[in-house]
Amino acid sequence: MSNHSRSDEGVRAEAIDPLRSFVVQAPAGSGKTSLLTQRFLKLLSTVERPEEIVAITFTRKAAAEMRHRIVAALEAATREPAADASGYERETWTLARDALARGRQLGWNLERHPSRLHIQTIDGLNHWLSGKLPLSARLGLSPQLLDDARPVYAEAARRFVERLEQDGPLADSIVHLVRMLDHDPAWLEALFAEMLGRREIWLPKLLELATAADARQEMERLLSSAVAAELARIRRDVQGELMGHIQALLHEVNELEPGGPLAFLDGLKQLPGTTTGARAQWEALAGVLLTKQGQPRKNVNKNQGFPPQLKEQKARMVALLEMLADTPEVAGGLARVAELPPSAYSDEQWARVAALLETLLPAAAELQATFGERGLLDHAAVAAAARQALGGPEAPSELAQALEYRIRHLLVDEYQDTSPVQHSLLERLVEGWQRGDGHTLFCVGDPMQSIYGFREADVTLFLEAQARGIGAVDLAPRSLTRNFRSCRSIVEWVND
Repeated sequence: MSNHSRSDEGVRAEAIDPLRSFVVQAPAGSGKTSLLTQRFLKLLSTVERPEEIVAITFTRKAAAEMRHRIVAALEAATREPAADASGYERETWTLARDALARGRQLGWNLERHPSRLHIQTIDGLNHWLSGKLPLSARLGLSPQLLDDARPVYAEAARRFVERLEQDGPLADSIVHLVRMLDHDPAWLEALFAEMLGRREIWLPKLLELATAADARQEMERLLSSAVAAELARIRRDVQGELMGHIQALLHEVNELEPGGPLAFLDGLKQLPGTTTGARAQWEALAGVLLTKQGQPRKNVNKNQGFPPQLKEQKARMVALLEMLADTPEVAGGLARVAELPPSAYSDEQWARVAALLETLLPAAAELQATFGERGLLDHAAVAAAARQALGGPEAPSELAQALEYRIRHLLVDEYQDTSPVQHSLLERLVEGWQRGDGHTLFCVGDPMQSIYGFREADVTLFLEAQARGIGAVDLAPRSLTRNFRSCRSIVEWVND
């Protein structure tokens, strides 16, 4: 048996412990669904009701497959295992047998009522939670859920943009936006329709911003924070022996020709810092080393601080630039300096942003009115209603408090495809959980398979879960390494 196999067996045995919470990194072909199935079966043998276990997936197909595997395992446990059954099949049979015994002891009757197994998509969970709202807070009495609500977004956007014919500050803001777009209202309608389809991303942030004393100051603070964070990443990418040699040479040239293009190095003993105030130094450094197209220079002259008399230093610099060209991670890091957003808005830019801030909330209200008139809603509306049903961290709803007792175990599949909005929902679901109180959270996925960025999936949430857990729940990080689909050479090539 290989070391990978022995390691994976230990991880799998540990990961079905019903008393502990885990985040498992499981590459493609590593048997992720099998692990989820075994943990679900193990949990069934410990709970009072099967509804205490909730498994969340991100597609109907994945939910159906997991349900099929669990039901099939329970059905197979009514018979003796086959003589040639594998170790995994025998382990699954044992877990399913124990789950059936627990069910018969407590009268679950899962054979006839498999619907008691709570396995659903995150959209399905949202729909269930939103249905727990008081009747007065629901989105209509029996609204129809749309998988594709783009026609409704377009209709709401058209109705909203037509308000430019009215008088008042809102109409003025719409007119300002139309003027920005070559006086084309249809273009603005299309942009608003797209924004309304993505409102679950920006609407919560916009509502928070609405409470700020100075919106411009707050947004510029966010811009500065974003710039500083990117400068920190750039600094990590470029620091090293090569940049050390380049800096030493630039300082030498600056001392020989003080007051020239390299004067920005005065008093700078190492790489520039990560505050927005250091941005000018980063731009100057990148300007010396890179062309306007972001490529390492092939030569330098007096414009970069190397006048003709410094022949020796110029030759050394050309040699270092050749090394820089062979170090794409360093050159690429320096090139990102030119891509940084501004740290503050010009008055003209802020006028555009202010016009958007004045219009987006009313546009969202127009969409809600359109939904209400037609008895419709979309998945974003259901997700918002679910979060509303759970309340917030400071004031959890009665439903959230009840769920602390109703849901004892959460399993989340494909966690690398979680968006910040979905992550927020999970945080609210586990709000109030305490270590050792019998609740567990189990997340499984693979950062290398994150492909839903266009749906705002944020792979860093998986990495943060490995490092810090989710909410107040600590997650023990584990990894599977064995691949059941491909040979080692293919796996290593793909990983590289």
